[in-house]
Parts: sequence; structure tokens; C-alpha cells
Amino acid sequence: MSSHSTDKPHIIQTSSLKDSDFTTKVHSVDPSAVRHTIPLGDLTGLTKVGVHLVRLPPHSKSVANHWHTQDDEWIYVLEAGEQGATLVRVKGENEAKEETIRKGDFVAFPASSGVGHHIETKEEGIVYLVSGTRAPVDVCSYPLEGKKLVVDRTGNLPWYTEEGGIEWYNAAPMAGVRRS
Repeated sequence: MSSHSTDKPHIIQTSSLKDSDFTTKVHSVDPSAVRHTIPLGDLTGLTKVGVHLVRLPPHSKSVANHWHTQDDEWIYVLEAGEQGATLVRVKGENEAKEETIRKGDFVAFPASSGVGHHIETKEEGIVYLVSGTRAPVDVCSYPLEGKKLVVDRTGNLPWYTEEGGIEWYNAAPMAGVRRS
């Protein structure tokens, strides 16, 4: 029988969270995408999935449009106001589809679907849970920016690839990888 660590709480009472508990995240590929988040999964000791409580203010974009090769991802909308928010999905070259998502909606993005996605808010913000699996290595594609992020959770640092070579992400080159 495995034992569980007592270092992390197994419950977070989200009703008692304050605005100051949220961290502001600016997306590394698209600096116009800014969200406020609490890493619930990390705070409770989850290691196989990430779970985040996200607040996206009015007139905002959640992240750069993206899709994952190895990680499944899902969103569950907790609050969305009367207008809801816009889910933007992109498959192929400039084949964008916009759909309204509202409180109670569940949206799934299976790994390797090739469907890029992000959320845009209107006059009102949105609060949602987002979760994804954490494969040892994943490639996150940003089709509108022409970049790919290689996420290596085995101890190496992540890096971006794009036409013309590799752009290092917050780190020096990894051992055994050469710049092209």
C-alpha cells in the first residue's frame, strides 16, 4: 500500500480564496494573453495531471491558440456572465470556428487532435477549471505563431522550435541539443 504525503493539503476551500491568492500569468508566446490562476493540482500534490482555477477578465485572451501532441486538456466553465465567452478553435490554415461557452459547459481537447484553441472574453470575465495530463514529453503547437514548444518533464528544460532553428525558453541549451 502506498502512503500519501502529508506535506500538501488534499482539499482547498475555493470559497475562501482571495484575489491575492491568484497569480497573474502572461503567456510566453503571446504577451497579450494574460490570465489569473491558482495551480490547484500542484498545491494538493497531484503529479499526473495539472488542474488550475483560472479567472479571465473582460476583453481578454486566455493563451496563445495551441494544441498538444501528448497531453489531453479540458475546461469546465464555472462562471461566464450572461454573454458567456468565446471559444476559438483553429484546425488547418485559418479555419477558425468561434463558439459561445457558458456556465456549466465542459470542453475537451484530446491529444494530437490538431485543433488549436483559446478563450476570449467579452464584456464580462469568465472563471473556469482547466486540466491536462502531464506526459513525460509533450509538444505544444502554436499554429498561428508558427512555433512549437517542446515540454520535457523528465528534468530537461523546455524549448521552442520555429522556422530557422531553436529559440531557448528561459534557459540555456540542453546537453546534447545543438542550435540549428
